[in-house]
Amino acid sequence: ASTREESCIKKAIQYVKNIGCSKEKDVIRRDFTINSMALELKMDRYGRVKFIPVDIAGGLDDLNNGIISATYKDSFNDDPTRILRGLKFRLRYGFKYDEKTQKMQERYLENPPIEEISPARIDTALRKLFQDKKMAPLAFDAIIDEGLYKLFTSELLAQSGWGAKIQKACEIFEIDFINDVVNIYMKLLDNEIVSKAQKIYTPEETKTNYDIYKKFKNFSKIELAIYYVATNDSDVVKFYTDLKNKVPLLKRKNLIKMGFKKSEERRFLLDALLREKLNNGKMSTIEDEIRFIENILS
Repeated sequence: ASTREESCIKKAIQYVKNIGCSKEKDVIRRDFTINSMALELKMDRYGRVKFIPVDIAGGLDDLNNGIISATYKDSFNDDPTRILRGLKFRLRYGFKYDEKTQKMQERYLENPPIEEISPARIDTALRKLFQDKKMAPLAFDAIIDEGLYKLFTSELLAQSGWGAKIQKACEIFEIDFINDVVNIYMKLLDNEIVSKAQKIYTPEETKTNYDIYKKFKNFSKIELAIYYVATNDSDVVKFYTDLKNKVPLLKRKNLIKMGFKKSEERRFLLDALLREKLNNGKMSTIEDEIRFIENILS
């Protein structure tokens, strides 16, 4: 690749203003010193290719010492998504910021210009963080603990410690597809979604199994996981692991064959059957259910 010099026209959006610039100018536009190392290709006198290390910014020392260091003082101002990229490198490799870069991040997050930061770029950077199942819960908590959420919102309803809860929720509700997992992390950084889940939580209410089933029966697995993390409501776990499959064996077509022609009548009978089966749990066969229906009508 050719060396190139860039200039910022907007936060995180650069344009190339000079291709084939000096190595020094190429290095200074990069995010961290460990990403500013290069190999220069040269031919020796026998026509063989030689690779000459180019390390103007001291990236090799930082790499050996586990240090993430910004190449220049305005790095985060020019591209705030570098803060999330820095988190990715720190978590993935166990590296640390040097003192200068740590202070740069803290200063930037004191009053970040949210309106100037590209939501699409932030969204992409966050999704990359959450695609690594091992790193995702740590990244989620770090976003809260270090105030990185200020890149996209002034306050956050999500709490530190939810990272591990999200991981647990994905196991409970059997969510394995990586895009679904990433979406759960992303949605729990959305105040509107968290607030909606918390508003339907009623911890003081005494609920029957039938009540629990009716509350959650139309939730998708992703919605169940989000609700569980946002509220810590054990009822939703009970629904998924115990109640959701305890539905009547009798179906609408069976009731039609039994002579129940009116839809209102069928709905009433199936609902009564569902309530009895969930709350008392004594019916295990279709014959038990038919007897229950006959007893209602007798």
